[in-house]
Amino acid sequence: MEITVKKVKDADIDSGIALAEKVFDVYEAPVFTDEGVQSFKDFLYGTNMRKMREKGDIVFWNAYCGDTLAGMCALREGRHISLLFVHGDFHRQGIGRMLMDTACAYAYERHSQRRITVNSSPYGLPFYTAYGFKAVDMERLADGIRYTPMIYFTKD
Repeated sequence: MEITVKKVKDADIDSGIALAEKVFDVYEAPVFTDEGVQSFKDFLYGTNMRKMREKGDIVFWNAYCGDTLAGMCALREGRHISLLFVHGDFHRQGIGRMLMDTACAYAYERHSQRRITVNSSPYGLPFYTAYGFKAVDMERLADGIRYTPMIYFTKD
């Protein structure tokens, strides 16, 4: 089945965020503290996210396999991957890579960004490493969330 990636807004953002929460609950939450789980959900549904959405400081893409929402990605301030989640039924089918390719191209074309950052969860670390991100520091813990700061340099 054909996979398409679309820049989205409004209700389609909400469906992508709901997908992010569901995937997080399955793959990420089991290794997070209760505080970390709550911090992540506060980020998804809290005031800061609303403000970023209203100001246009965050851009969302959804990936569809046919009519089924298979993944989502959010790029903050044209240079930081804030969210990247792919439904478990669609793992290892290139959807994460397609979303990253789209976000990186957007960052470069719209913002002249050659450096993309991400704070990778332990579960996402192998994906980001395979994509070409490099860790810039050791794993950190903030608000119960474990992450490794990483950077990627876009290609011309």
